[in-house]
Amino acid sequence: MDIENPNDPNNTSGPVQAPKTNAKVKNGMAKLFESASKIVFMGVALAVIVALFTGHITGDQFMILASMTFTFYFANKGDVSKPFAGK
Repeated sequence: MDIENPNDPNNTSGPVQAPKTNAKVKNGMAKLFESASKIVFMGVALAVIVALFTGHITGDQFMILASMTFTFYFANKGDVSKPFAGK
């Protein structure tokens, strides 16, 4: 299997094109940052995971914090009519 070099003058296939970004992925990422509760949920979840792997909290503390975070996120419905307040 030959790997083509895009800088090779003998290469007739043209430059290598980067794949186009999927519109659904862009829309999904945009929707992620439309709600304050989603932003807080992601921030707290990532902080707890980082704290676990860096040794700042134990596994028991991780389970308590993760449970609290998930419970708050899924129990809090927010107000959809207000910007950044609904889910």
